[in-house]
Amino acid sequence: MPAAAPAGYHAVPIRPNPEPKWIPPRTRRTAVPHNNTAAASMPFMLRTAVFLFDGYWAT
Repeated sequence: MPAAAPAGYHAVPIRPNPEPKWIPPRTRRTAVPHNNTAAASMPFMLRTAVFLFDGYWAT
């Protein structure tokens, strides 16, 4: 049975990862992404509905 390796010694040399994973940059967020309410998107929905309704009946 081989003797135990001394402290701080690795049988397999540690080498850096030859294929490092890409780390995406941190994005600055002004609000919590999952805190959207219906009142925040209501103007957009109203404008979209009016636009589609007007375009449909104007033909």
